[in-house]
Amino acid sequence: ALAKQFYVALVNAHVVQELDIALQWDVTLNDLWAFTEAVTKAKILNLKLDGSYFKGGPVLDTINRGRRYDPLLVLMSNMRIQVLHFEGITNMYQRLSGSAWSPAPRVRVLEISSRTSKTSLCVSPALLSCILKNCVGLGELRITVDSFFEAVQQLANRLPMMSNLGIVEVRSKQGVIQCSIDQGKATAIRMQTWHPDALKAIDALPMEHLATLDVRPHMRSTNYSQEDVRRLAATVQATPALTNLMLIFYADQCTSILNTVKAAREKGLAEGLSYEPLVVRFLGQDSLRGVEDVHVTTAHLHSRSTDVRGMSIDIHTSRSIIGQERITFGELIRQHGSSIQEIGRDFVFLDDDARILDEETSKAGSDLIRLELDPSRLSPIGLDCLDRVIARSTRLQRLGFSLTRLEESSELNKALRLLKQHGALVHSIQLAGNFSNNADAWLSGLQEQCPTMISASPQLHASTAAQHSMASIPGHIHVKSIKSLGLRNVILNPSDWDTLFSALNFVDLQELDLRGSNITVTDLELLVDRIPESDDVAVPLAILNVIDTELECERLDKKPQGLQEAVERLKTKAPLVEIAGIPVF
Repeated sequence: ALAKQFYVALVNAHVVQELDIALQWDVTLNDLWAFTEAVTKAKILNLKLDGSYFKGGPVLDTINRGRRYDPLLVLMSNMRIQVLHFEGITNMYQRLSGSAWSPAPRVRVLEISSRTSKTSLCVSPALLSCILKNCVGLGELRITVDSFFEAVQQLANRLPMMSNLGIVEVRSKQGVIQCSIDQGKATAIRMQTWHPDALKAIDALPMEHLATLDVRPHMRSTNYSQEDVRRLAATVQATPALTNLMLIFYADQCTSILNTVKAAREKGLAEGLSYEPLVVRFLGQDSLRGVEDVHVTTAHLHSRSTDVRGMSIDIHTSRSIIGQERITFGELIRQHGSSIQEIGRDFVFLDDDARILDEETSKAGSDLIRLELDPSRLSPIGLDCLDRVIARSTRLQRLGFSLTRLEESSELNKALRLLKQHGALVHSIQLAGNFSNNADAWLSGLQEQCPTMISASPQLHASTAAQHSMASIPGHIHVKSIKSLGLRNVILNPSDWDTLFSALNFVDLQELDLRGSNITVTDLELLVDRIPESDDVAVPLAILNVIDTELECERLDKKPQGLQEAVERLKTKAPLVEIAGIPVF
């Protein structure tokens, strides 16, 4: 009775287009006919039906058992519903009569899913065949199946007849395969699976237009199987349009897989095939759980056999790497040091890394474009190696240092040495340490050794210092101003803040990170005072980070006194600035 009242209200509403509903009893054939009639009369366009409560039906109703879900097929073909999602319906195909099937050209999105991978809840091959035959207008299809091998084969056979199909997602107990389709051709495939022969499943798909392939083992896997690596190489060789290959970083496999993929591409080039440039990206294992990547290694395979190196490599890490991971990065540097273009995210350089990179680049030159590193664990020998690598890197455009423990004289001297040698090249600096006792020392040293940070007034000093610092670097280098400066967790005296802000060149500075520092409203006012005023050109400062400082406030009524006025003045001089830690006033 309650269901009938709901159906009457649904039809009389005249405005409902989307319905998400669970029929919380073991429905009969007549129940589903009543539901279908109400949904059709209400002109529902988007329907999700949870059938988790459906069981075997009335024990004595053996006549209708084989056609109990026929009303659902009538819903599918009612020429109004465009989005249809069935969830948790047990043995769906066994409860449909063959005579109930009819074309459903208006259905654009169809999803048949279950919360578990029980075979009785999956889309059977017979049901999938009927769906593909009758729903020719599908744009998106998401299904849960018992085995994705047979399901993908069926899809591949029907793709030429389904020109509108753009997205396919197939889930099974072996994992999940997601495909982007364009005019019957696969353009992107993402797989997350623990099956040892998973890549076999996509062999049947037309992949001549495949641009992106993302193959990730399931979280409980430890690496790629040998068969997967073999098929991966074959896929790379056979798909000339492939431009993005995404894999998970396994320390004991990264280098060998990269070499295998590179060899497969080179074999195709030798056979006269033409390829698009390919980016091979190794993502951190935490990405399997949706967490930010721990480290990323990217290789760029070039498109022509005439390229001297054939490949370039980027290495980015967001934490210290140890053990087998460290060995793997060492091997990458040893085997492909001259092909490395980027080392970023404050890679912690060891003496061995610097030595190997020095040796490799001395043989074949350096392709480095970007180098951002933490030199804290380099000895004088390692620093000498690093100096030579930077000197050989004639294409270097971005050089950044993460300088830590600057309260220690040894680390401060190391920092000053690097800035003296390479200050004219520096793009960004991150500083960390307890500066309360020797802030004058490191500020004056930074100002002297990194002359492009000095503001416009002492031009002579800046020019003289720049010439001095450039004496030992290649003649092609041009002096560039600091664009990013980080001072996290620093404690400075008020006079030191004034000294720092006076030294900054706001004509080029784009990012200032003061997270965790002891900056106050008074210091912020000093910062604003030191920014030059101009009616013609606004300063490019775009990011100011004051999270974890006394300036941070979640609500306007909690803001420190004078903060709003200081922020308004700052935005007048730097209209592009976004302040992390302070809400918009």
